[in-house]
Amino acid sequence: MKNLFIYFLCFFALAGNAFGENDPNNNSLILNPIEKANQEIENTKVKFSNPLEQIDMNLASFEHLLSVFNDFKQFDIPFVKGLLEKVKSEETLSGSELFALRRTITVYYKINKKILDFARVYDLGEFKMSKTFSDEEHNIPMIKAHLIWLTGHLVVLDHLESMHHLIYENDGVFRRIVKSALKDKSDTTEGESKTINDLIKVNKYTVDIGESLKFTQQINLVRAISTDLKDLLKDDENNTSTLIDTIIDNPTSNKMAQGKINFT
Repeated sequence: MKNLFIYFLCFFALAGNAFGENDPNNNSLILNPIEKANQEIENTKVKFSNPLEQIDMNLASFEHLLSVFNDFKQFDIPFVKGLLEKVKSEETLSGSELFALRRTITVYYKINKKILDFARVYDLGEFKMSKTFSDEEHNIPMIKAHLIWLTGHLVVLDHLESMHHLIYENDGVFRRIVKSALKDKSDTTEGESKTINDLIKVNKYTVDIGESLKFTQQINLVRAISTDLKDLLKDDENNTSTLIDTIIDNPTSNKMAQGKINFT
């Protein structure tokens, strides 16, 4: 997993400088899903004060953000894959495509950061769910908070891995992208550079969480007791059980359950 983070740090830090040119003739059909996701991210607010008291408001916002995230994944992975296929075929990318790629990278990081904002506010330290729930252990707000923490880190980690495999499936593709980035001497604005650097740090944070034994154990536990959890949350107005389904259906979660996870 250390290699995973290092590769992404290199690629996105360089890409931030390489793809800074704004082409006024960019394809609106390409930019529309990017800017739509960006607007939804900007409009989604995290309640940082008294997070357990605000759990239902944050949960509703988090579930909406996951919907935006899932829609964006349907765009960004195929879009980047299409551009990489063009590069592999030695075709020249247009200015519109390069600009759209830069916007995709920026929004990719912004949505991951916002998801992790929710996850971090519910980092409850040593709290762990247990295999059985007695009446005294039915602390519904704490369980909801823990599911947000687990789901947030899991979906970001899974997305990070998917993009990693896509970009590095061919070393020649990666080398050409890096070479192109290194040739571009243009500077981004201070704000753009700060955003990219901050978001790289955020992704390192979730990689570190993903490597922890507690994280894997708790993901596997949710999978094992999912029926009991859903029964416990059956009267919840926010339909928190959808987070349990997200954990169970996630590809990285499945690899963890099978002991096949490998991020190197």
